[in-house]
Amino acid sequence: MAKRIYVSAMESQVPGRVRFDPTAEDLFDRLESAGFDVYWNKSWRPYEDISAEIAASDAMLAVVDPTWTSSTWMAIEICLALGEHAFGPAIRPIPVFVYPVSPQSEWGFLRTRLDALKLPRNVEAAFAQVKEALSIP
Repeated sequence: MAKRIYVSAMESQVPGRVRFDPTAEDLFDRLESAGFDVYWNKSWRPYEDISAEIAASDAMLAVVDPTWTSSTWMAIEICLALGEHAFGPAIRPIPVFVYPVSPQSEWGFLRTRLDALKLPRNVEAAFAQVKEALSIP
């Protein structure tokens, strides 16, 4: 059975801004081609539903860019994935991978979270790190 990776990311709706980081899309494609189930639900839904989706996942991949860092929704997703109580009972913690688009100095609360695993920007190196952390040969 494929390992499920919950994606915590937002596409920018700001005119003149890049809609989404193209190397992050390349990483998603690389993970999918290796058999990972990359789950990214872009629609708004109740936090209870988000919690259930994260609980059903093996890991989280947060694409941290200016749009992501401005979102309370994304912060709550990270807290849920790390097993912290937010809405309803706490869920089991899962590995959280951070794919950095913005410099770490702009990550807000996340820059102090040492329990999140920072990936390199290089797609192949990031892919290898995810595979190794999830014990995929």
